[in-house]
Amino acid sequence: MQGTTDTPLSPCERLPDEVLLPLLELVMLRYGQKRWCGALRGVRRQWRAVHDGTCTRLQLRNGVTDEVMHTLCERLPALTDLSMIEVKSLTEDGLRAVGGLTTLIELYLPRCSNVTDAVLRALSGLPALTELNLNGCTDVTNVGLQHLTSLAALTKLWLSYGIFTEAGRDALSDALPALRVISSF
Repeated sequence: MQGTTDTPLSPCERLPDEVLLPLLELVMLRYGQKRWCGALRGVRRQWRAVHDGTCTRLQLRNGVTDEVMHTLCERLPALTDLSMIEVKSLTEDGLRAVGGLTTLIELYLPRCSNVTDAVLRALSGLPALTELNLNGCTDVTNVGLQHLTSLAALTKLWLSYGIFTEAGRDALSDALPALRVISSF
């Protein structure tokens, strides 16, 4: 199945014919000619649920809204790796929603505007977080870094040079014995 060069392919159009055709045959046999559209919607909902429940990695680009971020955080309960490089379209509210992704292991927020101490407070409840990249997030202070002391699994932390004092860095290192790398750029 081919799409036109003007429009992107839908998920069904990206499926190989050897997967899609037997599925359509099963739907037609089970539901008959008249009810096949409703049946396909049901299959689509099931596939989406399977996808959402198993999606572990997500990379977002600038332009994502707070509303979309909240929806993603609700729909992707198994997310372990989230990357948002130079995302300036999210407000503090959208970034705080990430604090609900308790399965996150790696979180990359380099050069994201609106990462503040309040956002770090929301992220302080991520028990599995081992890597956090805040390079270029210049609104973070020593106060915000103190919120990270509850992240016992944290082993790697990237920060911009000059946003924390030596005392703040030492306090963070003392509170997190597993923390092995603090990179300053």
